[in-house]
Amino acid sequence: MDPMTSIGGRFVPPSAKDFSVRARRLSLLTDQPLQRIQEWLSRLYGFSNAHELRQSLKRPASPGPYDEALDDGGARRLQGFRVALAAQRPRDPVQAFKCDLVPDMGLFASPEGHEERYAKVGALVDFYMPRGGEAAGPSYANAGYSSAGEAVLYRTPLGKTVYDAVGRAMDLASGAERITRLKDLARQHPLDPWLQAELLDEELETAAGLGGLVKRAETQRLYRRSRKVVALFRKLYGDKEHLAIATKLIVNAPFGADAYGYARALAIAGRLAMTTGDHGDAVRKFQRLLRMDRTPRLPPEPISRDPMGVERFFDVARLNIGRWRSRARVRPDLENPYEERRAWRVLCDFAACVAAGDAMDARIRLADVLLVHGRSALRADLAEGLTDDPERPSFNFIDLGLLDADKVFLATAPLWRAQETLSRLILEVLKDRAVARAEAALVMLSVPGDRAQAQKTRLATMETLERAIDRAWARKVQGAGR
Repeated sequence: MDPMTSIGGRFVPPSAKDFSVRARRLSLLTDQPLQRIQEWLSRLYGFSNAHELRQSLKRPASPGPYDEALDDGGARRLQGFRVALAAQRPRDPVQAFKCDLVPDMGLFASPEGHEERYAKVGALVDFYMPRGGEAAGPSYANAGYSSAGEAVLYRTPLGKTVYDAVGRAMDLASGAERITRLKDLARQHPLDPWLQAELLDEELETAAGLGGLVKRAETQRLYRRSRKVVALFRKLYGDKEHLAIATKLIVNAPFGADAYGYARALAIAGRLAMTTGDHGDAVRKFQRLLRMDRTPRLPPEPISRDPMGVERFFDVARLNIGRWRSRARVRPDLENPYEERRAWRVLCDFAACVAAGDAMDARIRLADVLLVHGRSALRADLAEGLTDDPERPSFNFIDLGLLDADKVFLATAPLWRAQETLSRLILEVLKDRAVARAEAALVMLSVPGDRAQAQKTRLATMETLERAIDRAWARKVQGAGR
């Protein structure tokens, strides 16, 4: 630090020993030679040099004035101190961080006040720059708390250095160059989860252009990688993981902070798990992620429900392992049967009945499905779901931004294969001519007139379809029993 001038008049330390303690602590904090710090601190206290300060302490004098004795608690003097230091703030982020802590050391406080404030500064230094030794491995971030008690990952100086290097790598124009540079960084910093997550993202984009068994093998490899990324984030959070949130945020942290990377890693790992067929692991990942969707208290982006867009993937994963339980029949809106949210619930409710092997409830709900999805589409989806071809690529849950309602049956292929007998019975019912005619009449229905009469006509046409399904179902079951 450059020579400092007095801030707010002369300050007299209580003793030569106290001055030496403050100078030594300031030297340790700033990594500056003790002699230089003694001269700097003497000028800050209003003396020409350290010799003059020591000579003055040999004469009787009242110490201070301490911050605690001032009307404003030393606030004006502290502000002047910060302004003076800002003009000589180092460019190096670590030294800049330490320089910012100097005014908080309590250099103008009483001995008791100085001890208290220096302990707080030391705790901050230990948090951002832990001295764990080689056995503990490099530290890229530490889990701390926001002002509202959420768990946030605060980067260390090493974490900030790697983060900046990743940013420079992502600025490269070529995807191949980005991957090469990220792989080099990943070999040097295998325990940095943000770096590993960026590399995973880039490799996922490359894998999107592959096909066949090559893509399947690459997806398996990336799935294993994604689980390691999630494990790295969990290790950083430690026992604070249950307080993690899923949002982008801006906090006052010297080396940056993050509360978004873990949630993003869980979302990607869950989708990769589904693509590889491990729907049970996907359910666990999505459950952990959805627990992070709480009422937000952090600016600037309030947490909305399901910020990572995984709720529908979670529904499909639960259907595929039989963890979705249908409770009450979800009826479509006859006036607007293609409304997306209601249609999704109708289709998932039907799929849950099939997954549970509940033929009666599946039969009752089949007319609802035909209204919102269509007989031809349902036949095609079930036929594809029942085809167990190892050469056929699995459903791609990675490139989809959102699971639309019309994709729910393609996405639940394991469900239909697990309940093959019931699924083939449904296919046979869909081939019935009476069912086809009733479904066509419902789809082509155009009802002029008042709303009440239109609703009665729609209900009557829907009941006709339900009766056609019941008769066809009974005939198919009887035919299978002969």
